[in-house]
Amino acid sequence: MDVNESLIRRRKNEVAQALLSMVTDHPNPSLWEVFTDDSPDTQRTPIRVTDPETGQKRIEVREQPVNMAGNDRYFKAKRAGRNYYIKLHDERLMNAMRNVGPENNNTLIRAAGAVTRAMSSLVTSYNPEFMLTNFSRDVQTALLNLSAEQTRDDGKIKGEQVVRQTARDIKPAMFAAWRGLNGKEGKDAKQREWNQWFEEFQEDGAKTGYFDMKDIEGQAKEIQSMVRRADGTTLSHMLKARKKTTDFVENMNGAVENAVRLSAYANARRAGVSRKKAASLAKNMTVNFNRRGEAGTALNAAYMFANASIQGTMNFARTMVTVKDTPKGKSPMNVWSRMNLAQKLGLGMATGSFMLGMLNRWLSEEDEDGVLFYDKIPDYEKERSLVLMTGWMGGDDEDYIKIPLPYGYNVFSVVGTHAEAVAAGSEEVTEAAKNLVLAVAGSFSPIGFEDSDEAHSLFLKNLTPTIFRSITQIGVNENFSGRPIYREDFPFGTPTPDSSRSFRSTPEAYKGFASFLNEFSGGTDNISGEIDVSPDVMQHLVNYYGGGAWGFVEKTADYAKRMATGEEVDRYRVPFAGRFMGSVTEYGDMQRFYERRDELGQIANEAESLRGMERVNYRRGNQKKLRLFNRATHIEKRLRELRKQRDRVEATETLPDEAKERRIDMLEKQMQRWVDDFNRRYNQLE
Repeated sequence: MDVNESLIRRRKNEVAQALLSMVTDHPNPSLWEVFTDDSPDTQRTPIRVTDPETGQKRIEVREQPVNMAGNDRYFKAKRAGRNYYIKLHDERLMNAMRNVGPENNNTLIRAAGAVTRAMSSLVTSYNPEFMLTNFSRDVQTALLNLSAEQTRDDGKIKGEQVVRQTARDIKPAMFAAWRGLNGKEGKDAKQREWNQWFEEFQEDGAKTGYFDMKDIEGQAKEIQSMVRRADGTTLSHMLKARKKTTDFVENMNGAVENAVRLSAYANARRAGVSRKKAASLAKNMTVNFNRRGEAGTALNAAYMFANASIQGTMNFARTMVTVKDTPKGKSPMNVWSRMNLAQKLGLGMATGSFMLGMLNRWLSEEDEDGVLFYDKIPDYEKERSLVLMTGWMGGDDEDYIKIPLPYGYNVFSVVGTHAEAVAAGSEEVTEAAKNLVLAVAGSFSPIGFEDSDEAHSLFLKNLTPTIFRSITQIGVNENFSGRPIYREDFPFGTPTPDSSRSFRSTPEAYKGFASFLNEFSGGTDNISGEIDVSPDVMQHLVNYYGGGAWGFVEKTADYAKRMATGEEVDRYRVPFAGRFMGSVTEYGDMQRFYERRDELGQIANEAESLRGMERVNYRRGNQKKLRLFNRATHIEKRLRELRKQRDRVEATETLPDEAKERRIDMLEKQMQRWVDDFNRRYNQLE
């Protein structure tokens, strides 16, 4: 700890010396002043003196030296063994300089920050799948930002041509980062050269670190944990095994996270850029997790990745907001000639997404309700990824692949995708505008953004701090995208136990444990016990707080079990590959059925409340909708009957598993046909 504190003091003094040089090179008494022990600052101070003639005591105001060493109004720098005291007259600048290094926060922020930091690590560093999507987004973001830096008027590598070679060198850079993080030597001259680049990359501070820095107290706890792992007990061996596993996953993610940065750093250095400027370029070409403002740690404690979102927004603004000076011989109105390369690529992304939407519309088949499968892909999927329908390649008609888009820059793709939908007549202009606003909010809001059709749910989900957000989501029964978390009971009829209701995709482990708790606490299949919890709620809580790391373990175990028993595996539930595959599910159709039933039900209620000719005219104007509501009521009753049959089949122990699966599949297809029939009739009303 003494060594770390010494290092922190030394690095703080380096910052102080840089500030001292700036202040002395640009003297401005209205902004700052510099004092020393030999030439201290003074202030008028009342002191008690004795009159030499009368001997009486009196108070006089005199200029007196200030005790600068222990005064927060002065920023201390040490150069060549001499102390300098910098007095900054701007209080905001002084506050920023005082906060150089890890902050000292109160107990509540430290506790919340520790939980949020652990959750962020489970989502990212300890999640093997994260490196795939993160790599895809990182490469796109880095190359776009790098393109801007070499074509902007004030670019860090203006005039250099390093983007193409940076892309080519990502692979050797990734292996070099992996070797460096694991302390391994290179086998040949080329690998040793890249290892040397990585060493200098680290020395210059270009390597990105964790999502938050540990203070001295946090580092002390880490050392205590290292001591426990070295004491030779059974617990220590278990701790070592856990540490090796987490270090392996973390170093894989670290190698992926730093690959494109290292490649850019090395190519900038080869182009003659200074080490300092190359390090700044690499550090800030995507999200610099180690940079934050005064409120950075407190904000991150409340909202996971808030600081990362702010840093990403600042990078996006630098790349996309300003244009270059007017080139010689060009008109100022020729905006295209004033754009940097990244801005032109952004417009190209919007155009490409428009054309991709047209291609998907041509490739996509229609569902039974007359709607293209492409139009049924959730908006949040199209917002975050490039989508391509794959049914024409021999798979199921509802299947598609997706390529993750970089945050911020995905807005260009959203513009193109929804512009095509409006042009094709599958989406209203107002709906497209809403989706664009949601995409902008989701990309740039530091607290994240979760969708909902209900205003109060939208408000509650987005303002709730990360630690408690899952509780709010359960309360409104909506996940981040607005889809239901658990199956609700039917609004009419006798309530069923929460433990007896679940989605078909819910792993059997959760269903079995929920049923066990209900029966253990006095319940049955039809009666709620003292502990009656939905399996879907259990899964949501475990996945939310366990993050991607637990989700990966659960998904892998469920995949292995289903493959062994011959059960069907949803595409998105396949480990690793599921990050790039999707499929339109029947849950969206079912959700639309109930939403539309409620809409038509309100029209029916309005008709019932009217009297006389007003009622006659209203019913005449909404005749088709009222008829469709009656059909919806009939279909809802039929769906309840089919679900009861399905539940009885699932509960029976006399049928073989294969026969049971066939019977359940047949019943669910019947339910889907009823829903498709209703949705097709509803679409024909419009």
